[in-house]
Amino acid sequence: MKMDFPIGSQVKVWVVYSWLGAQTQIIGEIVDWREIASKHHVTLGPSRKGPKLEIKTLEAKIRVIEFMDIKRKRRVERNNRMTNNELWVITGSMKKIEE
Repeated sequence: MKMDFPIGSQVKVWVVYSWLGAQTQIIGEIVDWREIASKHHVTLGPSRKGPKLEIKTLEAKIRVIEFMDIKRKRRVERNNRMTNNELWVITGSMKKIEE
């Protein structure tokens, strides 16, 4: 994924702006990458927990260039804990902008 989207790439990204999962699109530039690891139990039945599996998620830090729906800007900032006009997004919601 990182090879498809090197740092400096401009992308369109769908970001969540409400606790109900509503999304809006932004245009931004990739400035960093991180991998988040979390552990989850595998469910073996109604009352049995299986072993813990480690799940890794790749995220990109995006510097926002443009909000496609400016009315959603404040909600995107608040919901995604934006700092310095940057936010972390899951890579599955990104699409490269062809130059």
